[in-house]
Amino acid sequence: MTQPLLWPVTPLQAGLVALAQLREPGEVDPYVGQSLLRIDGPADPAALERAVETLTEAHPNLRAGFGMDLDVDPVQFVADDVPVDLRVHPLAPGEDPRALAAAELAEPFDLGDPPLVRWLLLHDERPDEPSWLVLTAHHAVLDGWSMPLLVAALAEHHRAVLAGAPAPAAAADYSRFLAWVGAQPAAAADAHWAGRFGGLELTGTAPWLGRDLADATGESAPRRTSLRVDGDTVARLREQAAAVGTTPAAVARAAWGLTLDHLAGIAPGRGAAVFATTVSGRPEEVPDADVMIGLFADAVLTEVPATPGAPLADVVRAHHDDWLASLPYQHTGLRGCYRALGREELATSLFSFEAPREDVAHPLGGSSTFTLAATVDRSHYPWPSPWSPVRRASRGSSTSSTTPRGSPPRPPTGPRACSPGCSARSPTTRTGHSPRSTRSTTPSGSGSARSPRRPPTSRAARRRPCSRTPTPRPSPPTRAASRSSSGPGA
Repeated sequence: MTQPLLWPVTPLQAGLVALAQLREPGEVDPYVGQSLLRIDGPADPAALERAVETLTEAHPNLRAGFGMDLDVDPVQFVADDVPVDLRVHPLAPGEDPRALAAAELAEPFDLGDPPLVRWLLLHDERPDEPSWLVLTAHHAVLDGWSMPLLVAALAEHHRAVLAGAPAPAAAADYSRFLAWVGAQPAAAADAHWAGRFGGLELTGTAPWLGRDLADATGESAPRRTSLRVDGDTVARLREQAAAVGTTPAAVARAAWGLTLDHLAGIAPGRGAAVFATTVSGRPEEVPDADVMIGLFADAVLTEVPATPGAPLADVVRAHHDDWLASLPYQHTGLRGCYRALGREELATSLFSFEAPREDVAHPLGGSSTFTLAATVDRSHYPWPSPWSPVRRASRGSSTSSTTPRGSPPRPPTGPRACSPGCSARSPTTRTGHSPRSTRSTTPSGSGSARSPRRPPTSRAARRRPCSRTPTPRPSPPTRAASRSSSGPGA
C-alpha cells in the first residue's frame, strides 16, 4: 500500500469537514447529492463497473477522503487503493427507481472513509424498459457544474471499455486549481470583503421568520416550493437585462435581495439584508477550469442596497457592478468573508442561479445511451428560520426592527448553527496555508508530510468486492500553462 497523497482543501471543503464533525449520529447530511441517469438500451454491468474504475483512476480527487492533520487543520488524502463502490440491483416489475434512489440518498458518508461517490445500477433486463444508474456523492468531491462533465466522461470511458481501447485521460488536473487557490494572497481579499460588508448589525427577528417550521419530531423539516416561469417571460427578462447593461443572474440576485429587504422591514436607504450567493469558483486564471471535475463552487456574502426613489434599473446595475468587483475575491468563499469581518453566520439564506440543464443522450457504445434525468441538491440553510436577518448600519446609526409577539428564540448552537463557511475549530483551522505533501507532484508548496487522522471505517462491511484493482496513476505536474480558458459569466 502506497502512502496517501495529501492535498490542501478548498474553503468550502474545510467548512464541510467542520459540519461533518458537528453532525449527530443518524442526522441527515444535507450535502449529499444525487443524480439519476437513464440508460436506454441494454446495460452491461461488467463494462459499467470497469468504466467507473477507469474513470476513478483518471480523476484522483474522486478517491479523496478528508480528515485532520496533526495541526488540526482539515486535509484531503488521495489513496491509490480505494475500491469502486458500485452495486447492481435487478429491477423487478413495479419497483420505483426513484424510491430506490431516495433510499440510497438517505445513506450517509463518512468523510474519512473514501470513496465519497457511490454508484447503484438499477438493472432492468426487459428490452423495452430503461435501466437506471444512481450516482450519489458528497458535495466535498463534486459540485453541480461537474455532474454533466462526469456523465460525459463516464460514457467516454464506457465506450473505451467496449472497444478495448486505452482509458481516456482526464481533460484537466484538479490539483492545478488547488495550487492556484493556495497561492492567492489573503490580504487583498480580506480588504475587499471588510470594505464591502464592514459595519454589519443583526436586526431583531422579522415577522416573516416567526413561523413554526418544526415537524412532529421538533426538527426543522426541509420544504421545496417550485414556480415555473413561462418562456416568454424569461425571454423578456433577458432582453430587459441586456438593455440596462446587466445579466439575468444579476436581476435575479437583486430581486431576491430586495425581497428580503421588504420582508425584513428594511426601508431603502437604511441598509440591506445580507444573504449568501453560490459562485461557480472556476477562475479564468486556471487553464481548463471549466472542464475539470471536482468541487470548485462556494458562496459569498451578497447584499442589494437601494437608494430611496432610485429606478429599479439603477439598483440592478449598481448591484451588478458590485458583483463584478468581487469576482477576483470570490475564491475565498464564505470562510474568507467571515474571516475578513471577524464574524460568522451572517447569512441565513442561500441564493443560486443556474443555467438550465440540457438533456443530452451520451452514446455508451452499441445502441445504448446515458441521459442525466434528474438531480437532487440540498443545503442546510435555515430559510425561513428563527435567525435574524442581517443588514448594514447606515451612517453609523443603530438599526433595529420590532420582534413580533411569540417569535421563537435564537436557535441553540449546533450543527444548524454552522455553515460550510464557518469552522468547528475556529481558533486552529486556517485557510490559505501552505499545502503539505508526501510527493513532489502535489498541488503546491512543500514541507514535511503529516498523516491525516482517519475515522474508523464505516462502510467496509457493505462494499462489494471489486473484481479489478485500479492501476496507480501518478499525479501529473502541477505547473499551469499560460493559456487561459473561458470561465462562467457573471
